[in-house]
Parts: sequence; structure tokens; C-alpha cells
Amino acid sequence: MDTKEECLFSESCINLVVKQTEYFMSAFPSKIVFGECTANGYKKDKHFQFNLFELNKLYFCIFDIITYFANDSGNQIENELIITKLEQNYFFSTKYLMVENILEKIVFGIEDQVKSVITFQLKLSVLELNNFISVLVKLIPSSLCFNDFERIMFEKASKESVSTIKMFKDKSFSRQFVNKIALELETVLSDQILNNLSTTITYYCEIILLNYKFESLVDQSQESDNIVGILKKITHG
Repeated sequence: MDTKEECLFSESCINLVVKQTEYFMSAFPSKIVFGECTANGYKKDKHFQFNLFELNKLYFCIFDIITYFANDSGNQIENELIITKLEQNYFFSTKYLMVENILEKIVFGIEDQVKSVITFQLKLSVLELNNFISVLVKLIPSSLCFNDFERIMFEKASKESVSTIKMFKDKSFSRQFVNKIALELETVLSDQILNNLSTTITYYCEIILLNYKFESLVDQSQESDNIVGILKKITHG
């Protein structure tokens, strides 16, 4: 595996740490990467790479994990395959383990197909998984390398209903949507730019839907915000 497969931070668009863990998640052009890292980038064979059009595989597995814990099922999920790539199997498991007073554990693992050995396991609690998904939603637009208007357009599209997002497959509907955003932002678009933007919305319809779906999995009540406490401490300090 060459240097570029190490996913260096110097080549990434944005890097964020998953709260309460030592794991980072990054947006690179056209892909999302997460796992263990050094100061320079991700450790070889100890990180996951998902191209944007593979994120549906990650969504399906996270949905199954959340469903498992929501239903309080006693049957653990053991090494369920997510995707196979670069002679590696990405898998996930659900376990009830008592680790630092936390009962639930989600395990994302990597198995070397050639050696038939597990090379890496990333362990998260349910609370940590919630932040993991929240970080993922923040990174997806960056991996698309958008300009300012394109990012606004993508984020607004991701806030629409599922039925509306499905209609983005229609180029004329996407064109109307882009026109509406331009009017809201008081921006004048040439026909060529309008055509390009509507093509972008149509082409990325699946990614827009996935972004919407990932965000719908985030439990906002579990998203701790320490800003109020910090400000209070400063005020009374």
C-alpha cells in the first residue's frame, strides 16, 4: 500500500475527533476516512476508507446497529460483513461488554483476507456512535469539494423531505430548486452555471439522501454541549 493509501492529513479537507474517543474522522476528496492516526495521518491497516458512493453500506450497518440496541435484542451480531475492498473485509459486531461502566459496545473491524487475521477493531459505545454519525454528517459536504454556493445548495437539499429529494433525479425539478436557492440568496446565475448546478443536484441525489438519512439517525438529546457550562465558569471565575 503506497503513501497515499495512508491518508495523510496534508491531503485531507477537514479532520474532526470523535468525542470521548481517540479516533479521528476525515473528509478527503470523494471519500470519508476514520480510525487510528498519528500526527501526520492514518495508521496503515488501522483505518476505514469509504468512497462516497459506498456510504450506503455504512448507513445500512449503522441502521442495523441502532435497531439492535433499540430493540434490546439478546442475540449479538457477530462479524457482519459491511464491504470488501483492497483485500480487506470491513465488518461490524454488537456486544454487551462492561468497559469503564459502559455496557453496550459497537465494534467496527478490519480483517486481512489473505492472512485471515483481524488487523484492527474500533470500539464505540452507543453514545460515541451517536457523535460518530454527527461528525460524519458534518464531513460529507467537504468530501465533495464544493464552492460556497454549491455547499449551501447541498445542505439545503439535504433538509428537504425524502419525497422531494427523490424528485431531484429529475433535471427540470433540480433546476427549479437551484433557481429558488439563488433567489433566496439574491444571486444571479447564468444559464450555464444554472445548468451545471442542476446537474450537480441530480447526480448527487443519492448522496443527498444518505446525508439526510444519516442526520435522521442522530439523537440530538445525546449531543452534549458544554459551552453553557464553560461560559458560566468564565463568568463566575
